Amino acid sequence: MSVRLKWRVSLANRTLLGLILGGVIGLLIGPSISAIQIIGDVFLKLLQMALVPLIFFSVISAIANIGDISRLSRIGGKAVLLFALTSTSAAALGVVITKVISPGAGLILKDLPPVKALSDNPDVGKTLLAMIPNNVIQALAEGNMIQIIVFALFAGIAIILLPDSE
Repeated sequence: MSVRLKWRVSLANRTLLGLILGGVIGLLIGPSISAIQIIGDVFLKLLQMALVPLIFFSVISAIANIGDISRLSRIGGKAVLLFALTSTSAAALGVVITKVISPGAGLILKDLPPVKALSDNPDVGKTLLAMIPNNVIQALAEGNMIQIIVFALFAGIAIILLPDSE
C-alpha cells in the first residue's frame, strides 16, 4: 500500500526550494559544506548536457509542425518585427536611463592601462555569416546557440519542404 500525496510540487518549485535550502545550509554550516559541492556540479553538468539537444530538437519540431512554408514566413516575419521592436525599445530605455542617472559619473579607476584604440563596429555581413555553422557537430559540441538555432531552422524548413510520402 503506497501513500499518495494530495498535492504535487512542480519541478520548478522543487528546484527553487532546493536553491533556497542550499543557500540556507551554506550560510549555517559555512565553508565546510564545500565537501558536497560535487552534487551541485553534477546537477549543473546534467542541465548543460541536456540543454543543447533540447533546444535543437524543440526548434526543429516547432518548425516542422507548422507544416506550411507560407505560414512559417508570416510567423517568421512577425518574430523578426517583434525582435526589432523589443531590441529598439531596450536600447532606447538604456539610453534614457543612462542620461537620467549617469552611471559611472565621478568614478575614478586607478592602475588601468590607457585605451589604445576603440574596436570597430562589427560588420553586418560578417555577423550574419558567423551565425551559419561551418561544422554542425562542432557548433553542437561547443554549445554555440545561435549556430544551433540557425541550423535547426534550416532543418525544420527542409522537413516542411519534403514531399509527402503516400
